[in-house]
Amino acid sequence: MAGEKLSFMKHITFILLLATGSEIATAQILRTLSVDATRDFEIEHEDSTISRSGPNGNETFKIASDLMVENNDVHKEIHEIKFAKAERRGDTLSILIFESHPALRHEYWIKIVKDRYMIDYRSLQAGEVKRKIKPEGFGLILNSSDLNTGKDLRGYTEYRGNCVKGCSRDKVVIIRGNFKVRIE
Repeated sequence: MAGEKLSFMKHITFILLLATGSEIATAQILRTLSVDATRDFEIEHEDSTISRSGPNGNETFKIASDLMVENNDVHKEIHEIKFAKAERRGDTLSILIFESHPALRHEYWIKIVKDRYMIDYRSLQAGEVKRKIKPEGFGLILNSSDLNTGKDLRGYTEYRGNCVKGCSRDKVVIIRGNFKVRIE
């Protein structure tokens, strides 16, 4: 009985930790982390620099991802998600893979706590309401289980969701690709 109560409390604490640390819906299923140290997580144009204008003026970013939002749009460049950063707080690692193209903002969030993870995706197109996307499935493979500050981490991720609000065309959202980050 005491063991069941302790397990329940750990589960509730884990959900509260995730809920307070981000806007990611806690209703998502937490998955067990997969590691493949032999896999090559190659990124096209890795470490090339790109300038983007933003609220703080022009900023320069290094390409650290080749995630692509797969759809039928002829303007493929606005559906590439090229930049990534990671931050560790306590036992939670937050990875943000993002693109801040003037026409479209992509935010692909990966939250890892110990050996479990969840993924969320948000996008905002200029002049549109914030899109609401219901996750249907996601995956993550990393090159290492060492998630400590200062470590370099590479991986492959994929996401599938259905747009339920704010999408003018594509209702099914599919994203996949490789990324790299240095854990701060």
